[in-house]
Amino acid sequence: MRKILHNLYIFFRYDIDQGIVNLVRWFPIIWKDRNWDHEFLWDMLYKKLTLMERCLRDVDDVGGTKRADEIKVCTLLLKRLIANEYLFNAFKRHDERWGPIEMTFVPTSDENLVQAVFSNAKVKTEKDKKLERRDAKQACQHEDDLQKQDIDLLFKLMTKHVRGWGN
Repeated sequence: MRKILHNLYIFFRYDIDQGIVNLVRWFPIIWKDRNWDHEFLWDMLYKKLTLMERCLRDVDDVGGTKRADEIKVCTLLLKRLIANEYLFNAFKRHDERWGPIEMTFVPTSDENLVQAVFSNAKVKTEKDKKLERRDAKQACQHEDDLQKQDIDLLFKLMTKHVRGWGN
């Protein structure tokens, strides 16, 4: 009986207040969440780690600051994943060399369809076209490598440190 009363006291004293705070904090994230894309997972993980980092920074000891710094690296990686500017960054050199990619639509024999045609201002010859396509393919691969590198580092750091982020 004493344990039941103690649990009820804890529930009304701490759990209800914290639950309401959690509902307010998490409502915008949950509202926008969708199950079809990993991008929403980055948002949720970013929110959770940001809250944990803030909590650990409030702990007045060296261990709390060290753990918060470990989490900070993960939140910075998540910010990069959420911003998703890998393609833009990977194509900077490509665009400097060949000009920005322009897309035009050309009618086809089917009146309900159009064909998208991509071109670059500095592509003049067939040789240029082959070189530009090679560079574009390399830029796409570079984009994929950059994003994969951030994901790998994020989960490597979490695997190494996550169990030490508790109290």
